[in-house]
Amino acid sequence: MRSVCEPPVWRSAHVFRMFDMFQQEFILPTATRVRALTRKDLADRLAEQLNLEFEEAISYVETFMDIVLEALGRGDRIEIRGFGVFQIKEYQERKGRNPRSGAAVNVARRRTVKFKPGKALRDSVREAGFKELDAQRKKSRVKKKART
Repeated sequence: MRSVCEPPVWRSAHVFRMFDMFQQEFILPTATRVRALTRKDLADRLAEQLNLEFEEAISYVETFMDIVLEALGRGDRIEIRGFGVFQIKEYQERKGRNPRSGAAVNVARRRTVKFKPGKALRDSVREAGFKELDAQRKKSRVKKKART
């Protein structure tokens, strides 16, 4: 018996072929996958664009994050025109159901952060990367047709 942490045992080449087809059809190619932009990356770009030392740039990024966290902790709304709005959303206590057992459960009240993107951000994200992604999809379709 295998443990829960072990990967499943693949028994045929057919499963591998199906997995490859699934990856090609539904998962973005490696070149178009999005990498997370970290605080260090933000500080690097800030230092480069403003001709600052890295330590000074990282302190600016950290200060900005501290201000945002402090304001949200107080329940303030943060509005950055063209980028978006951060605000606190409060959910009241309510009755819910455990999906497995169907038993009634009290769901405690909670607060969470809500972000609503601004128009400029929405527009830039909507247009970003579609040309490259469409070109890659066309190439993969041509390769599939050539194989058949």
